[in-house]
Amino acid sequence: MTATSPSEIRGSIATTLEALSGWTESRWVYDFMAYDASTEIHQTFALGVGATNPTAPTGGRRKAVVEAETEILVRYLWRIRGDAAITDYDAALDAGDDLLVAIHANWPLYTHVIFRGVLPRFVPIELEGRYFIGEIRLGVKHAYALT
Repeated sequence: MTATSPSEIRGSIATTLEALSGWTESRWVYDFMAYDASTEIHQTFALGVGATNPTAPTGGRRKAVVEAETEILVRYLWRIRGDAAITDYDAALDAGDDLLVAIHANWPLYTHVIFRGVLPRFVPIELEGRYFIGEIRLGVKHAYALT
């Protein structure tokens, strides 16, 4: 198994999602996305990297590469129009499904992606309507280099 860094995992997923029609990566990092409503647009996403933890004991031995799991967080925005709120809400939920399916379908073979959950929420960001913010949580198993 080839060692993969959390930044490489994040970049690979970003490339996969940008290849989907209509989607663009936010210019903001995950933690700052949606704080500045004037710069956010419909169908943008940001990827965050959570904890990276070993998945197998090392037995107290020093190893150059360990098996690990890194938490990846996908946040996405979807516009909710006042005159089509229910339809747009359903479309936002479906969009999250589409992102998840694309990640699983296009992931490199040397890793294993574990679906950890979805957190849909509605945030009253006033721009040209309101925005739905969806969050997808994934666990990615990979080899992690310690040297």
